[in-house]
Amino acid sequence: MGRVAPDLSPTVYDPETDPRVRLRAAAVVGDGLLRVTWSDDVTRDVDFSFLRDGKGLRHLTLVPEVFRDFEIEDGGHGIRWIHGFDQCADALRILADKQHHGIA
Repeated sequence: MGRVAPDLSPTVYDPETDPRVRLRAAAVVGDGLLRVTWSDDVTRDVDFSFLRDGKGLRHLTLVPEVFRDFEIEDGGHGIRWIHGFDQCADALRILADKQHHGIA
């Protein structure tokens, strides 16, 4: 799987201090892996494979066609999969930063 060059910035996105971050682009780059770029030019790979552990959203990452079937909502406020799962831009960024910085 390809990875984005590491961003060595020590900061983690905080929606309280910068609530304007929006999604600019997103693409599937691997099995359960989405590469996302936000409006502040930060790009991170977000690993959704943890969803395989649950029953409700397993299909999202187990079936590649389902995982690829998403859209960025108007204005970049979030990502919505056709099968009902969505993530707002802020929550996606917090998840991405936690994964990127190894925060549990």
